[in-house]
Formats: sequence, structure tokens, C-alpha cells
Amino acid sequence: MKSRKKKPRPYTAEEIALAKQLFERAKETGTLKEPRGLFALGLANGYRASEGIPVTYRDYLPEARLMLARRSA
Repeated sequence: MKSRKKKPRPYTAEEIALAKQLFERAKETGTLKEPRGLFALGLANGYRASEGIPVTYRDYLPEARLMLARRSA
């Protein structure tokens, strides 16, 4: 029998608001997280390009969830 993976709980409005605050604060202080991954492109003519995926408030959602969980504990 296959085990089903639990879907993560959707983020609450409070968690999203806190994540947006954390993101804005990090932008203002210049301490944004590193980009999550690289998008790389290589063509047959030897041209290569790579770019990091931009950091958004969504990258701060796990931290916001943890912070709110600690406050309520």
C-alpha cells in the first residue's frame, strides 16, 4: 500500500503578512537571502547564460510560520 504524503498546511494571512514584512525589512537592510537556484542556458554556438531565481516574500514564509509558532507556544 502506498503511503500518501501529507500536503503542507496553506499559509495563513498572518503568516503571509509577517513574511512580507520580513522581506521588506531584508530589502531595506540589504540582507536578502541568496537566490534559491540557478537557471542556466547553454546553446550550441557556445553562448551560456545563467541567472538566479529572484527572491520574493514567499522565501520568507517558512521563517514567518516558525516565528508565529514560537510566539504561540
